[in-house]
Amino acid sequence: MRATRPTRQRFRGAADVAGSVLGIGLLGTGAGTVAAAVTAMAYWAIGGTSWQVGLAVACLLSIAGVAAAASVERVRGPDPREFVLDEVAGQWVALVGVGADWRCVVTAFVLFRVLDIVKPWPLRRLERLPHGVGVVADDLAAGLIALPMVHGVAWWLGGM
Repeated sequence: MRATRPTRQRFRGAADVAGSVLGIGLLGTGAGTVAAAVTAMAYWAIGGTSWQVGLAVACLLSIAGVAAAASVERVRGPDPREFVLDEVAGQWVALVGVGADWRCVVTAFVLFRVLDIVKPWPLRRLERLPHGVGVVADDLAAGLIALPMVHGVAWWLGGM
């Protein structure tokens, strides 16, 4: 009989693949930062988006994130560390309507990651929400808190 590791289960479906953002979540320590960085670089590489497109993408990522998180949590338990789609959604929220100025994109990345890691009130409380919502909600809130600060930096730089 072959022994299995209970903490590192095999990926079994679309929710696992989407939740790990095509395997980024499997990198271990720092996977959330890598996922957020890849998101910021992709945003910058496409030249930013209008606020309408950015908002639509943020909504789609959020809905997909909650659905995938609910499915993954049923198998892996609460907020599995391999799940990084929440970081992608939150980072995208912090970038909505910012434009493609690299300084603004870097500012959005840094502010989002600091807020997501430190989790000031009420972000930590949002993690307690059930059915995958808590996995994504704290990251969306971090993105929402970062967003006006990033727009302030963009305005200060003359980009808006």
